[in-house]
Amino acid sequence: MKADGFTVIELVVSIALIAVLAVGTGSRWFSAETFSADSTKSQLLAEARLAQRTALANSGVTVHLVVSQVTDDWRIAIVLDDGAVQTEMRSITVDQDGVGISVTAGTSATLGSGVELQLSYDGLGNIQDVDVGGVSGDAANGVSIAAGSRTLCISPLGFAHVGSCV
Repeated sequence: MKADGFTVIELVVSIALIAVLAVGTGSRWFSAETFSADSTKSQLLAEARLAQRTALANSGVTVHLVVSQVTDDWRIAIVLDDGAVQTEMRSITVDQDGVGISVTAGTSATLGSGVELQLSYDGLGNIQDVDVGGVSGDAANGVSIAAGSRTLCISPLGFAHVGSCV
């Protein structure tokens, strides 16, 4: 006679295998570092796009995107510069949570205490100038920004997208 269903031993072994797999992969799915890197990358991407749009809307001013470290947070600011007065239009903070930010724009640097990134957009929304920790960078191949293991690129034309610069 053939029995339908599973035996208790088969069920216990199946549950044990699922538990082992869950322990091994769960830490990768629910890692705070992965979430923080995604969050930081998303905020950087959104602010870079806003900075370019602001530059396009205000052709008489230079728009700066400034990324700096303030205590244990990343500060991302958009600053309007009409040549005489600099006005901070917007500023947000993102919890650092151990996520480092590195920049490649002709030269490479890791942002941190005293080392900030400043991108300047012209009235057409193009990258006009790159300054990383007081050192001029080169935006000819784009500005690559890595937040943890997450990368985004700001092209010389100012367009920000997920992925590495080509």
